[in-house]
Amino acid sequence: MRAAVFWRSLVIVSIAALTTVPLASSVVSIPRTSLHGVQESYQLPQWSLAAARSGQFQEKVEEWALRGHPGWGWSVRLLNEIVYSLVGEISLDYRTSVQGGNEGYLWQPMYARAFNRVKPAPRRVIRETFRQLQRVQHSLASQGVPLIAVINPNLIMLYPELLPEKYKAVKPRESSYEVALQAIDELKPSVINAHQLLASKQPLFPFRFFQPTGSHWNDVGSCIAAREVASKLAAAWGEEIPPPQCEKFSMELPPRAPELDLVEIANLLRPSRLYREAPYLTEHPRPSLKKPRKVLLIGTSFLFGLEKQLLAHGIASSTTLLFYFRQTRPNGEGAFRGFDRKRLSREELLSYDAIILDVNAAGPGVLGYGFLPFASSILGVAGSSK
Repeated sequence: MRAAVFWRSLVIVSIAALTTVPLASSVVSIPRTSLHGVQESYQLPQWSLAAARSGQFQEKVEEWALRGHPGWGWSVRLLNEIVYSLVGEISLDYRTSVQGGNEGYLWQPMYARAFNRVKPAPRRVIRETFRQLQRVQHSLASQGVPLIAVINPNLIMLYPELLPEKYKAVKPRESSYEVALQAIDELKPSVINAHQLLASKQPLFPFRFFQPTGSHWNDVGSCIAAREVASKLAAAWGEEIPPPQCEKFSMELPPRAPELDLVEIANLLRPSRLYREAPYLTEHPRPSLKKPRKVLLIGTSFLFGLEKQLLAHGIASSTTLLFYFRQTRPNGEGAFRGFDRKRLSREELLSYDAIILDVNAAGPGVLGYGFLPFASSILGVAGSSK
């Protein structure tokens, strides 16, 4: 009887002690671990009768008590570590933003629907996108501004063997990527198919063009795409640009920060055990251009690596990245700021020496993210809609 009372009292005291930790942590510093991709700062809500009656106050207190608890971050990392150790996945939740794949790779579930061809490809939208691309390219080229379009890869489309079989359910229909290839073949816009390019170059390299811990192409992968971009710019500018030396690299461990974004979001207890050597270019030949070149890039985060290559190789002296045509950042530095496309005038657009658009092979119909109809309008391209 005494033993039962003792253990019952111990459990009650333990629970009481744990529930007071969030309050204690506001007075005493208690070691925490930071989590990536989630909000961590939660304030104790102010009480009000109205909030209490509606239940909002209680909900916010519960959220504060959970996520304000110093042990919450550790518990998330520990649970993710246990799940990954047991089943090779980051989370058993299918809505997670990062998941464990084969051969120690992490992958992004946001590409799974395109991989599995869940919905029919939007043929009309894709065809219209590449029709507009061809017309805008022709208009800009007539005014001395090359417009280069790049279809970039994603991990599971380029390396389907890394996707666990349980996630594969490919529908027997054409993918958006295949429909885009048909539109390109018919309408003849100028497009760098980096997805196809990297697939063809893979046998020449002893590693994949993605790191197991990163969401984007590595330094060599982005270099191969940049080499094709450089070739097109050289022809358009009438300049000689030494091709980037993508075959000259050294391996580093641990990888640099850009190759670790997925493992950071995974919030594992021991993320370093997923690290693998990553390749980085050792040479950056630079051209002697007639004038400094200013390049505008519009699209996805795959442009981060491409922008870095253009600057490191001296192909561009300055760059402006319009992230999804909604935010802006100069020269790959600093934080993104809001961007109002209405302020981008025809004169400013034509002041750039080149414009680069990119889109992922998972959804090529959104190339430009609104830039193509916008440019059609301000350039007066025939057939454009206001």
